[in-house]
Amino acid sequence: MAIPYHKIGNSEKAISLLLAGNKISRETGELETTMKSYKYFSEIYYDLKDYKLAFEYQKKYQEALEKNLDLKAREKVASLRVVNELDRRKRLTENLEKRTELLERNVSLAEEKLEFQHYFEGSLVVIIILI
Repeated sequence: MAIPYHKIGNSEKAISLLLAGNKISRETGELETTMKSYKYFSEIYYDLKDYKLAFEYQKKYQEALEKNLDLKAREKVASLRVVNELDRRKRLTENLEKRTELLERNVSLAEEKLEFQHYFEGSLVVIIILI
C-alpha cells in the first residue's frame, strides 16, 4: 500500500504507512512482512538520497532475511526429523509384523508336529495292543 504513494512522489505518506505496517508486523511476528517493509524503507530512503537511513534499513532487511532463512532451515530440519522418525517406525512395524508372522508359522508347525506325534504314539499303542 505504501509503495504506490512513494511512486507518485508522496514519500512521507509511504513512510508513515510503512511505519504503521512494520509495527504491526513486528508485534504479530510476521517476519516476511517485516522483512519486506525494511526493504521498502531502504529503497525509499535511497531514492530520497538519505543513504544513512537507506543503509540502516538495508542492514535490518539483511538481518531479517537471515533470521527468516534460519527459521526455514530449522523448520526443514524438524520436518526431516519427523519424516525420518516416521520411516523408522514404519520399518520397525514392518519388522515386527514379519516376526509375528514367523512366530505364528512356528506355532502352527509346532501344533502340527504335536498332532502328528500324538497320532504316531496312538498308532504305536494300537500296534502294541494288536501284537
